[in-house]
Amino acid sequence: MTGFPFLDRLFPNTDSRFVMAAFLMVALLVAQFSFALVASVMASAANGEATTGMVFPIALLGSNAVCFWIVWRNLHAPQHLPLASIGFIPSRVSMGTTLGLVLLLYLSAGMLAGLYIQLVDYEGQKATTEMIVAAGNDTMLAKILMMIAVVVIGPILEEIMFRGYLQSALTDRFSPAIGIAGSAFVFAAFHFQPEAFPLLALIGAACGIAYHVTQSLWPAVLLHMLNNAAFIVNLFYVEGQG
Repeated sequence: MTGFPFLDRLFPNTDSRFVMAAFLMVALLVAQFSFALVASVMASAANGEATTGMVFPIALLGSNAVCFWIVWRNLHAPQHLPLASIGFIPSRVSMGTTLGLVLLLYLSAGMLAGLYIQLVDYEGQKATTEMIVAAGNDTMLAKILMMIAVVVIGPILEEIMFRGYLQSALTDRFSPAIGIAGSAFVFAAFHFQPEAFPLLALIGAACGIAYHVTQSLWPAVLLHMLNNAAFIVNLFYVEGQG
């Protein structure tokens, strides 16, 4: 059961992990648009013109809060999924091995990403970069909220959605390879940035491998956080010099 009766009635014979992954993706998009619209209207009313600095972090944090509530309700359903089936358990390998695996995957993905950037005329994730930079150039509060959303909250939610629900369901139905590749593909496509699709699929696959090897979400979350932290630190403190 998903914890949402209308979903259980619509998809009575479908793995609830598939249903939850799809439901979370739709909810995240709708909530992001709604929060961004409300934040833009409020900024326009307060300042005479809409400013983008606070709009993006508010949209991210607000939509993430909605999705965490959905996950919470799912995990408290009368016949909820076992926590182990979606990775809410410690790593099955030692702490040292887990950290070594995360570091190895992070460095390997970074090297492959570097090769890709050199081979193609890659100009970065333009839309996302512009919104993040706008927040960083607005106020310190906007910068802090953006860092929390991108480096901490976002990775946790996305790993629950793409690895915990989607990859677990694909792996059980098909195979580990299809689970990793399928969740990485959907993860990359969901960001709606065609120019960055190969790089997003690469980090998605790395997170998928971390999840598969350890059977725990937390190594994948850590890897995702490291990737996003490097991205945002580069924007704020290397390219932006501030």
